[in-house]
Amino acid sequence: MMRTRTILKIFSMCLFIVFLVLPGFTGSKNSGQRTYTSKWTPRKNIASIDVGGSLSFIQAGYNYEYMDTLWGEDMAISDYVENADALGFSAGAGFYIVESLEIAASLNIFSKSLDGTYGFSLPNIYLWNDIASDEAEANPFFKETVFSLMVNFHPVTSGSLRPFVGAGISYISGKMDLLYDIIYEETFYWDWTHDIDIAEIEFEKTNVNKLGFNVSGGMDFYITNRVAFYASGRYIIAKREVEHPLTTQWEEGETLELDLGGLSANLGIKVFF
Repeated sequence: MMRTRTILKIFSMCLFIVFLVLPGFTGSKNSGQRTYTSKWTPRKNIASIDVGGSLSFIQAGYNYEYMDTLWGEDMAISDYVENADALGFSAGAGFYIVESLEIAASLNIFSKSLDGTYGFSLPNIYLWNDIASDEAEANPFFKETVFSLMVNFHPVTSGSLRPFVGAGISYISGKMDLLYDIIYEETFYWDWTHDIDIAEIEFEKTNVNKLGFNVSGGMDFYITNRVAFYASGRYIIAKREVEHPLTTQWEEGETLELDLGGLSANLGIKVFF
């Protein structure tokens, strides 16, 4: 339901901008009479602004396992987070150096509660070969703000369909909940065997910032020579190692590699000047 409302808001905003700017770009007054020009009248673009929605395929999921020896046997903690997709906001601007070459900047914001599975295996302090285990699910929160700077090449500069390709850099400013502790309850039975139940998963909010590279491509669908819908895709390469909060409290400081990049698809409206 939330995704549906987000898409409708973005679509409504795009339609509003079209009806706002379209009348001013389709006609002009001359000697008291209104004359109309073709919407494909050749003109040179100087700059553009755009706004729309973004679908990001989050690659920040991971599979981590910590092992140690406790009372002469193996103790293990598993930390698994799945990749996901998220809807977000996209905006940008461009400046044309020449008709076919553009310097563009964009902003993408999205967030998502990911699916995580956490496990704990604990030896028995009284008996050998009696390791109790339990698993629990939780939803760590993930948010990214992506600033991108690109150089786009436009091989076609006329007509209603105008493709483009580009490459550049992206700075990712993100926050992610990482496993900090597992709160559990331990039960002993009459024969000294035991069992555990995970009661709570504790997270620590971790900053995950990284400068990476991007490649992109897309298509502008011109409505007039100043207004276009656009569809584009972008792939970002950006990996970051962070200390796992679970082990920093034990002063071991094991690291976790997160993929902050991945593929995103953007759809919206663009106005040219």
